[in-house]
Amino acid sequence: MPLPAGYDDATTEHQERAPQLEAVLRAAAARDGQRPTIVVQKVPIPGGTFADPALCAQTGQGLVHGGTVAAGTGGTLLSAAIVDGPLGKTCQIHLRAPEGIALITELFEPGNTPATPKDVWLMTCNHADGDAGAEAACRATLAGFRFRAR
Repeated sequence: MPLPAGYDDATTEHQERAPQLEAVLRAAAARDGQRPTIVVQKVPIPGGTFADPALCAQTGQGLVHGGTVAAGTGGTLLSAAIVDGPLGKTCQIHLRAPEGIALITELFEPGNTPATPKDVWLMTCNHADGDAGAEAACRATLAGFRFRAR
């Protein structure tokens, strides 16, 4: 995954508190009152949405309003759509919360199918509302994302 200009790799610092985090990229300085971050983590959600528009929309609504697993953000769902991701079609959710913007994209390892679901990876970008530079860094990092050979 490329390191955007103006960002530092803060993965080691954050993995001590949250070992599920695979990568944490953090802007070197705050912009518009918030320090943008790009985080990749594996989450125990077998299969995810499988790029199904209805499941993607349902997931977006769940993130805003809450569900059986967690409380919602109380924010506004800007979009929940199937987009071209770095590994094929995927669900991307764009939220506005009191803390700022979150752009959340599902990432799937090869072989993730309804018959053989695998845990989902998420890339979550957080930044101040209106920070076009942080959103551009997020989208460029997403475009360059690849899974490491294991």
